[in-house]
Amino acid sequence: MKILILAYYFPPENNMAKMASLRPYAWKKYWDAAGHQVYVVTSQKHGDTYDAHDNKVFTAKSCRHRMEARHSQDVSILQNNIKASIRFALRAVHKYAVCGTFLQVSIFWILPAVKAALRLNKTVKFDLVVSTYGPPANHIGAKLFSAKAQVPWVADYRDLWHGNEVTRPPMLLLKLEDIIERRIVRHANFITTVSEGLREQLESRFNVPVIVSKNGFDTDDTPTANEFKWPEEKVYIIYTGTLYPRQTNPAPLFEALSALKKTKKLRSKSQLEVIFCGCNSNSLGKLAKNYSVEEYVTSAGFLPRQKVLAMQHSASALIFLDWTDPNSRGILTGKIFEYLFSGKPVISIGGNHHSASNKLIRESGIGYVVGDSVDEIVDIIDTLLRGESLDYSPNPEILHQYTRKHLAETMINQIISQLYAEK
Repeated sequence: MKILILAYYFPPENNMAKMASLRPYAWKKYWDAAGHQVYVVTSQKHGDTYDAHDNKVFTAKSCRHRMEARHSQDVSILQNNIKASIRFALRAVHKYAVCGTFLQVSIFWILPAVKAALRLNKTVKFDLVVSTYGPPANHIGAKLFSAKAQVPWVADYRDLWHGNEVTRPPMLLLKLEDIIERRIVRHANFITTVSEGLREQLESRFNVPVIVSKNGFDTDDTPTANEFKWPEEKVYIIYTGTLYPRQTNPAPLFEALSALKKTKKLRSKSQLEVIFCGCNSNSLGKLAKNYSVEEYVTSAGFLPRQKVLAMQHSASALIFLDWTDPNSRGILTGKIFEYLFSGKPVISIGGNHHSASNKLIRESGIGYVVGDSVDEIVDIIDTLLRGESLDYSPNPEILHQYTRKHLAETMINQIISQLYAEK
């Protein structure tokens, strides 16, 4: 098949968008390997990084350069400054005005991306277009391209668009968001999503077949044992990923550290360090201080993904903070799959025992689901402080199901089967 992927986030991404870019990157990588011709239209990258070594990955701008063999370098410094100012203003408004998925910078990418895709289609003649949420620009662009080029469209959801508690706007915008999404996505031939919980929610809103194609981990990214060395000999417990103040709660962990400190099992910071890597981790200082455990807690902030993977691989244990919202039971964050292949035991805190993440942790045998039980967290950390190993028995058959290669191959086979069934 000749497949077009519309993805605003696609490697190289070195910020919060890194995780969002991995799913479409895996499709490109493994669908190509399976014999399909896969093209990508993505957002403008610094220096058009992919131009030199992948002639099937186009930015909206560079695609025009290739297909028309011309360069448009007549944009003045003033125009660039104006564009940069607009982007900065939109990011500021979006951050502080709580406007959900509205006013995102990616809206400026939609029309250039569609035009680039249509030009590319004149030569390639695509059989399928695939987009993945978010941002919404991906689905909007795919819908416009699909309608114009008469190409089947698969709308993928890593997360919810309408109904996402993290980006939830005020009520009026929430209703508008619902209307916009329904009018866009009802034109998709199929929907794919990452969990049964999200499938149920999407099926209830759209009269479109929904296929589950879970997230996973690319084993080509597995770090080597010697890639990272800790500066001291002690217990290192790691949390990696974004902290969401309303959705993730590390308080039971800090309460457990406080209990260990009071019973003298935890006497100095030379014994243990809990490291939070990722966005919003700097907000932890006040909470740790409230429990008088700040000397054991380090906020490392945002770090390059490869370094984070190596740190996970070398840690004593990993912390997973499940979402506190019961309506988020279908959410499987990308980090859980990194944890799955880290080779280290996972301590899942928060959420409930029936969430998708906690179910995966139990079934795969990679760790402990403790909920908000401070006593259980105390027992686990005490075991590590005594120099003993935690029980860890991952199921290789389940792990195989979550490799990016297996998931990408299964997904495209399901899509092809559905397309032929439609005909």
